[in-house]
Amino acid sequence: MGDQCSAVIEGLNLILSPSTPNDQRLAAQKYIEDFKENCYLSQDILNGVSLPRGFSASSLLWKYSEEVPQDPKASSDPTLRANVRHFSIQLLELTTTNCWNSLDMNQKECIKSLVLSLSQSIRSMEEEPLFVKEKIAEVIVDLVKREWPTRWPQLFPHLFNMINMGESTTELALSVFRAIPEEIMDNTSVPETRRKAILTELKSQVKVLLDLFYNLLETHYNALTTDAKERAWKHLRIVQSVLKTVLPYLEWAPVNLLIESKFPEVFCQLLLNKEERNRACECLYALVTKKSTPEEKGQISTLMNHVPIFFQAIEIKSADPSIDYPFHKRIAQFIASLGLIHISHYAKCPVFPRYAEFLDIAYQFYSHPSPFICSIMIPFWVQAFQHNEITSKNFAKDMAVKLLTLCDSKIEKRNPFKGNPTDPTSQFALIDFDTHEDYINFFGFFRGNMKNLIVVITANQPSLSLELAFIKIKEAFEAAYKHEMEGKGEKDIEIIESRLEVSCTILDWVINVEDSKRDANTKMWAKDNNTLSMAKSIAEFLLCVPVKMPEFLFYLVTSFHHIIQIAKEFNTTPILKMIMEKTISIINDDSVENYKSQQQAIEQSLPPSLHNLRRKCCTLLTYYCKEATKEILANCPQVVQALQGILMTNKILLSERAFVVDMLTALSRGSPDQNAFLKGFLDPILLKWNEPELSNILNLNSDFKTFVTNLQINSNNPTPTMSPAMNNCGFVVETMVVICKNGLNSIDASTLQQFLPNLAGLIHLIHDLYTPAGVASIVSPFQSVLEMTESTINQILNLPPKRQNNNNVQLSAIESHLKHIQYWLEHAREQSYLVFTHFMKRPELYSFPNVADYLQRSLFHELPHVHPRHYKLLLQYPMKSLVLHCPPQYYSTILGPLFLHLFNVTFENLNNGWLKQAQSTISAKNEKMEVVDDKCLRDTTREYFSFIKDGLMIVKKNENNPNDVEYEFTEFSKFALTSPILVVPLMKSIVTSFDWPDSITMSRSIFLTTKLIAPLSQSGEGTVWLMEILKATMKAISLPKNQDNHLNLVNLARQILVAHPTTGQAIPTIFPNCTIQIAEQLVTMLSNTKEEKKQRQTLESFFESIGIVLTSPAEARKKILDLPEKPTASTRNQPPTWHDETHDIGLNSLWDS
Repeated sequence: MGDQCSAVIEGLNLILSPSTPNDQRLAAQKYIEDFKENCYLSQDILNGVSLPRGFSASSLLWKYSEEVPQDPKASSDPTLRANVRHFSIQLLELTTTNCWNSLDMNQKECIKSLVLSLSQSIRSMEEEPLFVKEKIAEVIVDLVKREWPTRWPQLFPHLFNMINMGESTTELALSVFRAIPEEIMDNTSVPETRRKAILTELKSQVKVLLDLFYNLLETHYNALTTDAKERAWKHLRIVQSVLKTVLPYLEWAPVNLLIESKFPEVFCQLLLNKEERNRACECLYALVTKKSTPEEKGQISTLMNHVPIFFQAIEIKSADPSIDYPFHKRIAQFIASLGLIHISHYAKCPVFPRYAEFLDIAYQFYSHPSPFICSIMIPFWVQAFQHNEITSKNFAKDMAVKLLTLCDSKIEKRNPFKGNPTDPTSQFALIDFDTHEDYINFFGFFRGNMKNLIVVITANQPSLSLELAFIKIKEAFEAAYKHEMEGKGEKDIEIIESRLEVSCTILDWVINVEDSKRDANTKMWAKDNNTLSMAKSIAEFLLCVPVKMPEFLFYLVTSFHHIIQIAKEFNTTPILKMIMEKTISIINDDSVENYKSQQQAIEQSLPPSLHNLRRKCCTLLTYYCKEATKEILANCPQVVQALQGILMTNKILLSERAFVVDMLTALSRGSPDQNAFLKGFLDPILLKWNEPELSNILNLNSDFKTFVTNLQINSNNPTPTMSPAMNNCGFVVETMVVICKNGLNSIDASTLQQFLPNLAGLIHLIHDLYTPAGVASIVSPFQSVLEMTESTINQILNLPPKRQNNNNVQLSAIESHLKHIQYWLEHAREQSYLVFTHFMKRPELYSFPNVADYLQRSLFHELPHVHPRHYKLLLQYPMKSLVLHCPPQYYSTILGPLFLHLFNVTFENLNNGWLKQAQSTISAKNEKMEVVDDKCLRDTTREYFSFIKDGLMIVKKNENNPNDVEYEFTEFSKFALTSPILVVPLMKSIVTSFDWPDSITMSRSIFLTTKLIAPLSQSGEGTVWLMEILKATMKAISLPKNQDNHLNLVNLARQILVAHPTTGQAIPTIFPNCTIQIAEQLVTMLSNTKEEKKQRQTLESFFESIGIVLTSPAEARKKILDLPEKPTASTRNQPPTWHDETHDIGLNSLWDS
């Protein structure tokens, strides 16, 4: 054994020496591992007791380590001696873990004695490294889990004795005392009975332990300042060890014992020691955040009496602020938690004499340049201002002013990774966050907390908050105007924009605060009339702000949006009128009219800042028109006239016209005569719609060439521009959609009749454009105009939109025109479909002359050439509206002929699409487009069957049970299922859908067919179709690809066979193994069984008899894996192995595995 131990020491020396060749190091490592594995496979005699060899080897290596010289080749720390001693303890731990359960009582006592003797034989603090002592402590705690206190009562007396033996043994004893609660409290690997026994004994001795820790702390802290310098470091180590040891006891020790032990006072005093202040603060934080009763919280609140020490602690600063920063973060957390404890217990304990000083130190941390430290304090301030007793004190108002004064600098957006390196806020942010994204995520949370604080303060001091918000916004706009006068650079614009954004945000938070004591929809300003004059002052100031730059005007309009809340509350019509007129004047200028075309203004020349400003104005005006409709109609006729006046001018963008229409439509709802109001601005729109230039293009009998010429896609013009008539066309259609959504029933029938011909012509021409002849008429630069844009593709694939590139890339005239035409075509088609959708809700439409011809030559025109993505829109909107709202008297004259064409074409399109998909092979070059085409085909197919279901059935909810949904057949279903011309293509679609490889489509077909069994059974023709459906169902059941729908398919087949036994004659034509006799026997058995479950079992047995095994996907996986389908209770309740509750990887466990 002695030779082996010498070899182990030599091996450790080779492993640790940096000059050892790699092959020798690997060989030494292998020898050490083999030695460890053999240590518990044989026995040796130790102190007269036979034990596994590892114990004697550990004891022998410990003795040998006394004779090991310092290795000059190894690093001086740790020494070879220390590493040998550490390895001997590791060997002891390994052997104990593997052999303990096989040992008898005498052997276990011998091991415990060995461990205690080793703990007493450690060297002095100069010679024994800390990691050796911590390893000994681990072994002792491992034995504690097994033996203490019942079978090892001498442990604590031994540890108390070690504390009197010197600093080194004291440090080891403290490591043991610290490790016991750390390892036992939340360790689920320790059996519950053992854990309770250990904790019970530990809690019974907690007062003794706390007194011991306090005495050690007091003794060595005093010696730290009085003893010689060569010994001071030892006392410092003991102080550090005591603080680390006390920390786990603070979490569960009774508060009264902690207060009586005077630990809090010592912790507060240690805050003044730069070396130990972080650990002392950690202990204080653990004390104030521990679970405690209201009475205990009152005791903890007495820590507020030590506020002067807290002030002294934060005044101790280093030359580099980053050195003090961790301490400041932790003490800020302690201060905030202490304040929250006091607030929660405020009614049961007095306000401490130093409470105002405590608020001052809390304010110091709130004003700290670090946003992280400021965020720590915000929850305390929110709770403080929500407490009525505290906010009624005199110091509350002064503190509110101080907090609000700083809030703009706190919520100002900045990029610390690109900002001023000397800025303290940026410096601290760089310490706390690794990336700008991390900072942005935190800053959003931080801003939300700041909003809560401002809202709470405003609820208590509304006039004060509004006054300070006014000061902030006034200063920001004065700085903006000064910049315009002096003409400073771009960097200054960004700084002023940031100030304006912050000021507007604060104004928003202050104004939109709600009083929690009143109705949630009632603003709190109504109870404080002093704010009215303040609101008027703000509005008057904003109306007189002379800024002209779009960047600054944007925030002016934003401020209008906020201040209108108070203006509306007090019905201040003059303010409302002035704000609206000012906003309209910003839109109604020459900024758009100066461009050659709307397209040019949108795509290239209109600066983003100006575009954003105009969009903000439109949003604001729309909000006013919806929220203050009556006031505007009664007192602001000039505003209404101005909106009507700019609608058809070139001073607004096409997209802005939709906003104006939305405003006017909203105002029409508040008008006494909505029809007359709508007519007032509809007539100019109809004049544009029916003017000769546009009618000549959209007329159903017009030349297709005229259409593409006006789109400017059939010539090689280097500067193509869409004609004004086509631009107006897109706007008018979009306008009608907005009007229809808001006031369809107020539009008279003559207006619909005037609008219909050109609408039909527009759809007719767009459908023509996608035919082969239409595609051929487009010249090469614009061939891609009919292709899907990247945004459309992403939308189809449910991908997030691509981030816009703001590098001001200039597009050529042709590229710009191409982009504009793509947008116009997609938008015009969709909006036209929507207008038709709304129109068909009006019954009088179907009585118009030639309405069937209009529908046939528009929506139903060139359907074979309509792309699946557009076909889906057709089915989803106008077709569904047509089938749901067409009066029954027009079924035979309008709906029958049109839907015969629709069903036939749709079936051909979908069937050909699925056949083509089955035959095609995906190429890597077009893989994305293959996926897009497949998605479009599936979506259209699913939409088609939803359209059929909605046309044939309507939902009828059960009043007694809302969750019980019933269906009843529509009038159209009676017409379609009894019409010889409609039932054929309709049923053909349903039957064929069972062959299409889309499980969702199949499930919809199954549902639809299940509901159709009863009505189809009422006619001989229907029975024939049921037989065809049964064939398709049986065939689908036999295919493994339909596993997901097997159960539904079996149920469908069962219902058909039970409802119509004669359909069973079709089964032998599908399965060669099935004879007529077997089929008849199946039908007989189903007819004689009334329970659905037994019928299904009978049908499943039939399939198995002819060689078709029905297995659900879950059952298939279960059989393949040979696992239970659901985890057992014991499996589900097992704790995580190497992932904890937060899904973090436990590296130690991972390495072990």
